[in-house]
Amino acid sequence: MSALDRVLPLRYTGDHLAGGLKDLARVRGIGTSDQQRLLNTVTGVLQRRQSDVETVHAHLVQLRDRASENLAFELAARLQAELEAIAWIVAEQKVTPLVPAADAEAYGWDDGLRVTFRIRKGRLCLWEQRSCDRPAAQPLLERIPPRWSAFVARAAELGRRLTDLSH
Repeated sequence: MSALDRVLPLRYTGDHLAGGLKDLARVRGIGTSDQQRLLNTVTGVLQRRQSDVETVHAHLVQLRDRASENLAFELAARLQAELEAIAWIVAEQKVTPLVPAADAEAYGWDDGLRVTFRIRKGRLCLWEQRSCDRPAAQPLLERIPPRWSAFVARAAELGRRLTDLSH
């Protein structure tokens, strides 16, 4: 989030900015007319649109290199961490190739805990866990794609263990 905010400062595009925020927007050369463009680019990055990802990456690299040249090594390190975070956000997910570029749901259950995974357009977009008895979970468990069964079973067991530890 900090990387996207640094490169695409949407918060400065509102039309109801007060005092200091209005001055920061002016200094950054950002106004209400930039809102849609910035929003489109943020959306593009989160949707892994290559051109938008490359734009954000290049801007962060430029800022990091400038910070290093100015001996601002802590800032350079923070920018490097933001670069790595952006790379992580847009990286290929290792779990979703089980259902490539498709929409799917998978469910796991372990000792009273049901986990739900929702995949949209090949990207994991929801992981939810809740208490659930076996009879209520059974119809969902019968719909698990075979390629997912081992993964969701391990995820449900892990979720239950973590829940047990927190109580």
